[in-house]
Amino acid sequence: MAKRKKTKKRKDGFSGKKKIVLTFFIILAVIVSTAAVMRYVMPTESSQYIVPSENSAGKLYLTAHRGLSAVAPENTLPAFEAAGEAGYFACEFDIHETKDGKWAVMHNEDIADMTDFSGNISLYTYDELLNFNIDSGSNIKGYTSLKIPELSEVLTVCKLYSMRACIEIKSGREESLDGVLKMIKDSGVDAEIISFNFDYLTYIRQKDSDIRLMYLVSGMDKDTISKCKDAGNIGVAFRFNAFGDLFKVKKIKEAGLDCSVWTVDSIFEADICRLFKVDRITTNRILP
Repeated sequence: MAKRKKTKKRKDGFSGKKKIVLTFFIILAVIVSTAAVMRYVMPTESSQYIVPSENSAGKLYLTAHRGLSAVAPENTLPAFEAAGEAGYFACEFDIHETKDGKWAVMHNEDIADMTDFSGNISLYTYDELLNFNIDSGSNIKGYTSLKIPELSEVLTVCKLYSMRACIEIKSGREESLDGVLKMIKDSGVDAEIISFNFDYLTYIRQKDSDIRLMYLVSGMDKDTISKCKDAGNIGVAFRFNAFGDLFKVKKIKEAGLDCSVWTVDSIFEADICRLFKVDRITTNRILP
């Protein structure tokens, strides 16, 4: 009687389907790793480098980070106007409450980094801030007597260019946020409010059930999505180098929440975001 031929066992222990899945994740890991390297070999923001428009991010909606800050000082009217001229979908900027309850547009609370004076914005009235000149930023030599803008001025620019105003609340009293909401409503501008301060966002949601809100996170905790959903449809905006969070984009959308990524500064990074179905990115230098 002929002996039955023994079947050799697979040494690797993987089925065909498992191999396909494994290969996919290996390729993805290579892509993500390359993206991490690219962030360090790309020109810095101070180089004023902007990716040419013919290499644009396609269907991704682009938000200009602090205005088009590679061609004009960040968070200034010239930077916002440049973003409008370039055709950005939205313009992101930062606000702090002044001593007299107005909202000054600047990233840091201390004005020392961007002006010829120092001190926290909360210590000055807005009229007092107008005594100081912005003396730092891209192509600063081309701008003389440049002042710190006020929120209403930036909303006017956004309306002129039909840009969404992406307003990051940095510091201020919760009760003063009512004034921000009124200013947005009176301006007629398409706007969204973003913040790292979740209490600001929940306060605003209680006052306005419709305005777009985005919770800024460097990396998502396990309860971030449910937390934002339970608070009343607060979207999630996470940092690009939190690569693992890209796998949560689908869950964010399934929860009915808006999703965006910051700060994306190369077409390679933008294409990764598009691969994961991200809708919007904030960028320093990618042109629409």
